[in-house]
Amino acid sequence: MTEVALVHPPVSFRPDRLERIQEVGERAAIELAAGVLWDCLIGPHNGARNLTTGQLTLAPQAQLPFHRYPVSESITVLSGSLLVSVEDREYALDPLDNLVIPGELAHTIRNDSASEPARVHLALPSATPTRQWVTESRAVAESSTRPRGKERVTRFKTAPRSEAGPGTSFIDYFNQDLMAGLEMSGGYGSFRTGGRLPAHFHDFDESICIIGGTATCVTSLDKKGATSRSV
Repeated sequence: MTEVALVHPPVSFRPDRLERIQEVGERAAIELAAGVLWDCLIGPHNGARNLTTGQLTLAPQAQLPFHRYPVSESITVLSGSLLVSVEDREYALDPLDNLVIPGELAHTIRNDSASEPARVHLALPSATPTRQWVTESRAVAESSTRPRGKERVTRFKTAPRSEAGPGTSFIDYFNQDLMAGLEMSGGYGSFRTGGRLPAHFHDFDESICIIGGTATCVTSLDKKGATSRSV
């Protein structure tokens, strides 16, 4: 089937908000546990709908205790290394590895390094995710309550890549095809010099987090004009 490019999005997809850019460290970080700092990038404070993203920094030997969310959570290591226990299962994650945990699964995140901090990107499909702290014994005992299937881990070094546009390379970390019932989608994209994605639009809020280099995003205001941002 041949896809036909639109001149501009349908009227039903007209945006009701402008895009927002927020830098890491722009807002005061919140200490969730000893040595664990949360920098929220996307959420209610900048008008996001059904989406929260941010950066979690764990000092050496720091741990975020067992907790659960009613929605799924994406964990991507940006630097350092991480150990994540999901009920009675444990995953060692290296930079750019991703772990997606369905809602209601109790898990803990820790940095076992004695000297290096760990930086992590988190994403949840809710503007107001409610964290519930649980004890480790309860976390394992309630393993039968999972409603959406088990967690999914993607290893950056061995993950399949696809080209979504000229000069690009993408990894799909998670979506409904990979995890039935998942409420969000996301992945990793690499752009070579001159690489670009064709103009496109979504019917949901999207977060773009630049972790290296400089990118220019062009966002349409109407069919006659556009704005560009270097992020």
